Amino acid sequence: MDAEPIFYFPRDWIFALIILELLLIYLLLGIMFPSYIFLPFKNFFQNKKTNTGTRSQFKQNSVHSVDLAGDSSLTKEEDINKTNFPEKQIPEILKVPLLEPKITSPAESLKPKVTENIDSRAVGEVLQKTLQKMVDSLNSELGQLSSETDQLGDKIRQCGQTVIQSCLQALEITRSALKLPAPACPEFRMVPEEELATEFWHDVEVSCLDKSSDDRVRKVATDLTAIFSEGRRLLYTEAYKTTPEQKFILIPEEEKTPGFYFIGDLHGDVLALETAIQFAKQDVVKRGLEESPRFFFLGDLFDRGKNDKEVLLRVIELLVGEPERHGFVIGNHDEGLAIDQVSGHYLSSVHPSEFSELMNAEPQNSPWRELVSGAMDFFRKAPRAVLLPDGLLAAHGGVPHTDLHDSIISAASLEDPRMLEDFVWTRLHKSAPKKIPNRSTRGCEIGWADFNAFCAKCDKSMGRRVVGMIRGHDHLEQRHAFLEKYQEHPVLTINTISSRLESETGDFQRPVCVARHEAGSMPQVFGIIAPLDLLEKINGDHTPDRSKLSTAG
Repeated sequence: MDAEPIFYFPRDWIFALIILELLLIYLLLGIMFPSYIFLPFKNFFQNKKTNTGTRSQFKQNSVHSVDLAGDSSLTKEEDINKTNFPEKQIPEILKVPLLEPKITSPAESLKPKVTENIDSRAVGEVLQKTLQKMVDSLNSELGQLSSETDQLGDKIRQCGQTVIQSCLQALEITRSALKLPAPACPEFRMVPEEELATEFWHDVEVSCLDKSSDDRVRKVATDLTAIFSEGRRLLYTEAYKTTPEQKFILIPEEEKTPGFYFIGDLHGDVLALETAIQFAKQDVVKRGLEESPRFFFLGDLFDRGKNDKEVLLRVIELLVGEPERHGFVIGNHDEGLAIDQVSGHYLSSVHPSEFSELMNAEPQNSPWRELVSGAMDFFRKAPRAVLLPDGLLAAHGGVPHTDLHDSIISAASLEDPRMLEDFVWTRLHKSAPKKIPNRSTRGCEIGWADFNAFCAKCDKSMGRRVVGMIRGHDHLEQRHAFLEKYQEHPVLTINTISSRLESETGDFQRPVCVARHEAGSMPQVFGIIAPLDLLEKINGDHTPDRSKLSTAG
């Protein structure tokens, strides 16, 4: 799909517009705090009298011609005042003070050195962060004002809101001018058998067949309960919660993006889970990393597979064994699990729901019931979506549909139960630009233009750019895909399922897909094909059930 044309200002006007916005902000702050804001101007004009000739000396130097759209070049013996405008049309304040090398100002770090090449995109990025910090700081200060203030306090608050709006407008102009590109989408890589360690499949098989004894299950259940009762953190994302019930997690941009290995829908496939874990362990050693791999699960741990209990046990065991290192977002099958408090009967709001039926067969004193009770408590608290520092959004399903976009005014707006439900349940149509919200079903579809609209809304209301998304939910024949029409903000769908589900047709062997993420690009997907004899041993009969044909997650 061809990208939509973007209107660009002439490059000289881009700087002029940004400077005018900053001057307006400076003026409004001066009204609020005159003794602090206007003092630098007083000092400047005092210094001006003793520094005549500075401008003529500065004009002898070479200067940059900077284009915020991405072009940066060095022009020798060219004065900034001899660009596209006649001399008399350039405001005096643009000629000298803002280009004066010796002036000390908060924006000093943004000014390019005239003898070096600069990256205009980097300049714009710094400007964005500076403006965003101003917005956050002002919002914080205004929030601390008492609701019972006098008339002057009301005027100060109103003035502060005007400053915030000016900052947001400057942010929008800067981002439009920068035309930030979509992140790179690395090619899928099938891992050759010879690259796997000699004992790779042996270790996978041993892990799969490791007996889930009552003692092991009870220990994991006890450890999970202890973490909750003691108020300790279980997931990496919990350090960034502002409230205990927060379910949309916004990781600050200044934080380092962890190198997660994303694991998609598992649906009771313990062979796929152990294969993914073993591959990640081998990969970190191959890359010379000293720490153990960090995983991010995209939900749907059970139903449809042969080893639902074992998958749940292994994932919870991994999380409690290394608290605060791994990530998790809930899937619709995880969220759909419930229990009748009176009868103790397990229920599910999704279909198929083999796991609830499996648990109903367990005796009342079974340690599995204790584990599942703790897991359900975890599911209730687990994030529905996480925005990582580099702008990658992780969720099981999709994003809030267009009928909710007007309600998004901050990150806190995304805690609306309707929006949280959309993160878990909505599906992304592979080709349609727009889809009408269908609230008669939780799994309604959105189009690529709808998704772009959501990303733009986040950028404008939260000051955070959603560069792309990784998700599960939809079952794909090759277990992964970058959705072709989602060009501006790429979307990667991934399933970590080693064989054909009963609801599918086609080849029995499927690549176990793991997505390795590095900041600055979309995750790279690796595929590992499990041996057929091991698949049949762990996953059982591979004759498809024609009565269950479906692609639903």
